[in-house]
Amino acid sequence: MEYSLEKYETYDMWLLMSLHGYKKGCGWEDIIHTGDRLNHSIFTWQELNYGMSKLVFNNWVEITKKGTFKETEQAKTFIRKHKKFNEDYISEWLRMSDILIKIPAAPDCPYVEYISEEEYNKIVQKYGAWMQKLLNKLYGKR
Repeated sequence: MEYSLEKYETYDMWLLMSLHGYKKGCGWEDIIHTGDRLNHSIFTWQELNYGMSKLVFNNWVEITKKGTFKETEQAKTFIRKHKKFNEDYISEWLRMSDILIKIPAAPDCPYVEYISEEEYNKIVQKYGAWMQKLLNKLYGKR
């Protein structure tokens, strides 16, 4: 996949929806866990950095004093305006993505590495181990 800073992609909306509802902001572990719950998939390291670069620069996400990420009023308004009740997450995400990708992103958006590849790998490995324990507990070891 080719990543772009000049236009929005479906993963940008997935990332934005993963922040939705965290009133005080959230860190990478929360973002990755929530993203998996929404899409049954783990963000790639590139999706996190390219997506967050665009979302922060274009005022969809702000960085709190604690260094966590929080949706802006612009993002909350967008989601409230386009939310449909009784719609599953995947349909909602894809429909809102179709709307977001039609909005032009700022052409001068810089790439920022918000999470290192090393930190990303540690979080994903820790999450995978936790998920395996949960599955073993629910279904027994296989």
